Amino acid sequence: MREVRIGKLRNFITVQRKSTTRDTDGGERVEWITVTSVWAAIEPGRNREYWGSEQIQADTGVRIRARYPLDVLPQDRITCDGKTYNVHGASDQFTEHREIHIMATEGVNDGR
Repeated sequence: MREVRIGKLRNFITVQRKSTTRDTDGGERVEWITVTSVWAAIEPGRNREYWGSEQIQADTGVRIRARYPLDVLPQDRITCDGKTYNVHGASDQFTEHREIHIMATEGVNDGR
C-alpha cells in the first residue's frame, strides 16, 4: 500500500461533534464542539438526484482522505473553507492504518 503524500492533503478540515444542553426553560441548545483540525484531501464522489418532499433533491458526495488515526463518527460534521459536510461513515479497512477515508455529503448537519 502506498503512503499518503503530504502534498495531496491540501484542505485544512475541522471535525466537529454535536453537544446538547438544556436551557432554563427546558429547551434544547445545540453547539458544535471542535474535535480536531487536520490536513486532508477532499475529492469529488458520487452525486445523485432523487424525488423527495414533492421536489427534486440533490446530494453532492465527497470522499475525504486524511492520515490515520482520526476520531470521526457518523453523527459528526466536517467544515472546510465555509462548507459543511455530513459524515456518513469512515474506514481504514484497505489502507493498512495509514489513512482514513470518510464518505460525506455537502450540506448542513443537525447531528442525527
